[in-house]
Amino acid sequence: MEEHKCDHLPAGAYLYKDKLSSCGEKVWYLSLIREATEDDLEENHYLEEVGEAIWTVTAEILFCPYCGKNLYNGQPNVSTGDFALYESSAYKMSKR
Repeated sequence: MEEHKCDHLPAGAYLYKDKLSSCGEKVWYLSLIREATEDDLEENHYLEEVGEAIWTVTAEILFCPYCGKNLYNGQPNVSTGDFALYESSAYKMSKR
């Protein structure tokens, strides 16, 4: 798996290239992960420890939103801009 590294990535943000399940081609993804804090643990009894993922958003992207680099270097791609939200702050994880 190829990763994009730049000095502007905030904590919990990851850019990587991986296979798109529907066609087998590789596309670039941005994943944002929100991790639990002490305050979150006090407010939500389903969360068990600091650092546990509360939600994750994964989206297909063309450019790094933090440095502006074209991740495909102008080459054609199959990215459609699909995204998914995985919410895990309740009893079970759900995809929205």
